[in-house]
Amino acid sequence: MILSRQFNSRGETPVNRSQDGFTLLEVLIAAGILATGMVVLFGSQSRSLTYAEEAVFNNQAPLLASIKRNELLHDGGLFSAATGEFENFPGYTWEVDIAGWDFGLAPSLVDFDSGLEQIRLTIALKGTPYQYSELFLGRQGKQ
Repeated sequence: MILSRQFNSRGETPVNRSQDGFTLLEVLIAAGILATGMVVLFGSQSRSLTYAEEAVFNNQAPLLASIKRNELLHDGGLFSAATGEFENFPGYTWEVDIAGWDFGLAPSLVDFDSGLEQIRLTIALKGTPYQYSELFLGRQGKQ
């Protein structure tokens, strides 16, 4: 078996520096890049969960408002201020507020005013800042 050695131009055997591993600096830089990427990834995941929850609310709230408004109209169309929860949709609440309606913007409707009130129906999801409101006209019933 013949072993060969390489010599530099001066005839000296060069110091054998192994290129098989990484230096500590290279490892630290790679770890820093990886950590930064993970922080960005987890932040994006958190935001996407928030957006998904908001999208579900924005989809369900108008439907729940429509259901509640139709229930109120079916009960004779007389409204009173009230609050409650939806039985089949845990966490969703509703609230009915009644306020006077100003005909100032529509003077031609003043003669039409026969006890109409502005009804605000608000749908909310407990534990979140999400709310959905709609306004319509109705007659105030007994409270």
